[in-house]
Amino acid sequence: MFRETAMTSVRTAVPDSPARLRSSLTIDVCGVTLTGDLFTPLPPDGLVIFALASSGGRYDAGNVLAARRFNDAGLGTVLLDLLTPAEDLERAPAHDIELMATRLAAADQWLRRRHWSAATPIGWCGTGSGAAAALWAAGEPGADVAAIVSVNGQVALAPERLRAVRAPTLLVAGVSDTQLLDANRVAQRRLRCPVLLDVIASARPLDDPSERHLATDLALRWLRHRLSSAER
Repeated sequence: MFRETAMTSVRTAVPDSPARLRSSLTIDVCGVTLTGDLFTPLPPDGLVIFALASSGGRYDAGNVLAARRFNDAGLGTVLLDLLTPAEDLERAPAHDIELMATRLAAADQWLRRRHWSAATPIGWCGTGSGAAAALWAAGEPGADVAAIVSVNGQVALAPERLRAVRAPTLLVAGVSDTQLLDANRVAQRRLRCPVLLDVIASARPLDDPSERHLATDLALRWLRHRLSSAER
């Protein structure tokens, strides 16, 4: 079961325009302080948490660009680092999927209690082990996420949770990584929720800027559709 040990406050909240909110977040969960960057139109059509398996993923240029494209489409975004700087140095926590899943679920619950996000459907988006954490969390009892996107997700790290996931899930993988593609095909068969595997047919890896742009398009299309049709 997920545990939220503490709550926190928004450190800074600067109106980016009369209809937008931009904030740096600190969220205390399970004995650690997580950090994230919030950017959202007001009111948002939906909110997407980027599950980042590091302590500095929110600064990554590709993640920031993807978030801005989501914002332009009317969706709020939270770039959430699921690990602390000290844990990044240890490296082992990056493969502790249950740990990151617990933190993601607790941060999700904290966000649901903000006045500006009341009744706003929330989706999760992750890559690598961050995607595995999102699927793990979505398979827990009581999970209320509206949609999930896994891009190049290490889905083999959450095999025992896949059958319990109920949220519509998009799996994005590239043909250049055959091992990861095979793992996503196995995950597609195990998932019992509405699921789509989108394969990007390019010899370049998905972290290549052009392929990342395409993966963002697929993720945005999926989340916009699913969040707009979710119950409020």
